[in-house]
Amino acid sequence: MILEEIMDWNEDRGNTSYSCVREGAMLQEEVEELGDAFRNGTTVDELDAYCDIVFVAIGSMYKLLGDKQKVLDALMIVTAANNLKGGVVDGDGKIVKEEGFAGPEGMLQELLDA
Repeated sequence: MILEEIMDWNEDRGNTSYSCVREGAMLQEEVEELGDAFRNGTTVDELDAYCDIVFVAIGSMYKLLGDKQKVLDALMIVTAANNLKGGVVDGDGKIVKEEGFAGPEGMLQELLDA
């Protein structure tokens, strides 16, 4: 599974300590590369930037949580919450949260506390 391969990549290189400043800087760099791709690049450049963002984000979550299963569980929690959103799309193409929508934060906190 690709998520586990990304986590293994970090582990194999001893890249397992978490720093929100470092992780944020790495994500910022990748998002800036995506912006460059939008302005000056090709579809390949955009795809590469999206992949790099995901790669860094998964690695960051692994460093934050320190446990592969917790990363997978966190992603499932967020996916389950997103599945509860309705099908209404706003003018920008974003799925709108319905009134009373309960986000994943409570369950994510339980995961962190476990």
